[in-house]
Amino acid sequence: KIKVLEESIKAKNSELTLKNNEFILFKKKIETSFSKKLNSIIRDYSLENSINLILNKENLLMAKKNLDITQQVFSIFNEKVIKIDLN
Repeated sequence: KIKVLEESIKAKNSELTLKNNEFILFKKKIETSFSKKLNSIIRDYSLENSINLILNKENLLMAKKNLDITQQVFSIFNEKVIKIDLN
């Protein structure tokens, strides 16, 4: 009985590892697709608004609030991106 149980546990662990790896690949695909779409929108926004430099908030010490374009970019993203394709 113990041997059967051990084999069953090994099989479930292998199945779990396989599903976890599939999930990691799926997550990478989503992140890549999302980033591509977001970067495209940011690029277009910067060209349309003559912005030469866009910084990540986390790496910024201080700036005027009116320089923050996060809400504008995400509004555009939400309007333009209805679905993220994974193919």
